[in-house]
Amino acid sequence: MKEDALRRGTKIIEDPDQNSTDFTKCVKFLREKVFPRLRRPSNILCLGGLGGRVDQGLSQLHHLYMEQRDSHYNNGRVYLLSTEAITFVLKKGRHRIRVHDPNAAILGKHIGIIPLREPSIITTKGLEWDVTDWPTEFGGQISTSNHVREDVVEIATTGDVLFTVELNFPAGNHEHPEFRRELTPVISMEDGTVFSTKSNRYSY
Repeated sequence: MKEDALRRGTKIIEDPDQNSTDFTKCVKFLREKVFPRLRRPSNILCLGGLGGRVDQGLSQLHHLYMEQRDSHYNNGRVYLLSTEAITFVLKKGRHRIRVHDPNAAILGKHIGIIPLREPSIITTKGLEWDVTDWPTEFGGQISTSNHVREDVVEIATTGDVLFTVELNFPAGNHEHPEFRRELTPVISMEDGTVFSTKSNRYSY
């Protein structure tokens, strides 16, 4: 595999650190070596971000959170993308997320809002089962398999949460040209928005 990559002109960078994962090494390289040349925050889209072994999936979610500890996304956002869903972190605050777009039929109806580091209290608008001042935590209650009802979903949270939305696309088609075309209106890597997401401070 290494020889084939070299024949294709791929640059191989050795990193002997055994205390970090391939994912965190890639993020570190992008933020330290690539993004400074762009002179602005840039988002990271991780293809095949979830799936496989449970421990690896949990590790990806852990690092997804750890790479976005800044409350205002000053270092850009990180998205985990599979053929089943797109998953990202919502920081403490209010968010408006466009989950229906006529140019992005790939967006599905199932969403989840999962607490991360600590318990949170969430309020939602635009879902089939909206909640108001709803406590969520592991060991308590979490919001899974909810349904999108409006074009724009509003979420207010007192703590950082994971947001995941289903994608309607056949499995194994990351290379299909329609995947790229339909994904373009979903994520804009130029202006740093995902589904027109905007956030501000929110607290009780």
